[in-house]
Amino acid sequence: MADALITNNALFGSGMANMLIGAYDPETLYSNYCTDMAFYYEHGYHKAFPEFEDLIRQAGHDNHAVLTPSGMERKAAIEFGLTYIKGKAALEERHKTRLANKMASLDRRAAQKVFFLESSLLGMAKEAIVRGFDCAAVMNDMIFSSPGTDVVDVGSDLNNSEILNAFLNTADITETGIVSEEVLRRVYDAYAYTGARMFTERWTEPIARMCATLYTWHIQNDRHRFFRRALLGYAKTRKTPADQREADFDDVFDPELRTTGFSRQLKYACNGNDPCEQVEGLVRSHSKNGLLSDLWWCLVTGPVEYVSEGAMN
Repeated sequence: MADALITNNALFGSGMANMLIGAYDPETLYSNYCTDMAFYYEHGYHKAFPEFEDLIRQAGHDNHAVLTPSGMERKAAIEFGLTYIKGKAALEERHKTRLANKMASLDRRAAQKVFFLESSLLGMAKEAIVRGFDCAAVMNDMIFSSPGTDVVDVGSDLNNSEILNAFLNTADITETGIVSEEVLRRVYDAYAYTGARMFTERWTEPIARMCATLYTWHIQNDRHRFFRRALLGYAKTRKTPADQREADFDDVFDPELRTTGFSRQLKYACNGNDPCEQVEGLVRSHSKNGLLSDLWWCLVTGPVEYVSEGAMN
């Protein structure tokens, strides 16, 4: 097995997402795992692992996977996404000396296109569409994966002159060039509203499952020292239950990608406890072996208890 596939980054990202989504058979699942590794081109895997590009190329030409339903469309979309991510990396490399303290300014339509491509998982999206999932919902959920990742990246992206960050690209930031807590909270709420229906109404759909793995990926990969940052920043978090609301991307941002403050009451809101009554009901329905309850504690309750203590261990 290629070393690139068994890093925490890949296993708990591309691997776990595909295992949760499923495939037609094990061979196709493995092929999908490998081709979705195109995402890690931007993380420099092609520099760290000599076999990386061959791995993706071979999986992309796996005749068995290509001939499964939607397999051909999936592989074509992966090639398109890889073209984008390689082009973006090359563009940044050419201009990196001139990017310090700069952030891309995008209007709403451009942001939707770019954030969709930034997921680097176009094959996954194309397969979902071919299998009959709603196109608009698939695009919305793919777009959400950008802020879902970028919320952890804000500080590092400022320091590393990354010109694309879904929080920093908003007009709320680019118009003044000032990154304040007040503005970041406003942008965070806007993106939270756009993901609300995905996690309550579409949580069993393929792209929603991919988005649901984002934070387990952050934790397992220790992305930007995830727990350290959560602990150090906990004093600034809201301590009251959030008002659970939802909205579409075009609702929360105006045409210039400026937050509007608009939202609607979420139809399937929970009581806001940890765990909430909806999670408790789900855990009770799988209570025979206790695994789901233990998993929830490890990924949600335990980490929150740890950072809320405010002490480095």
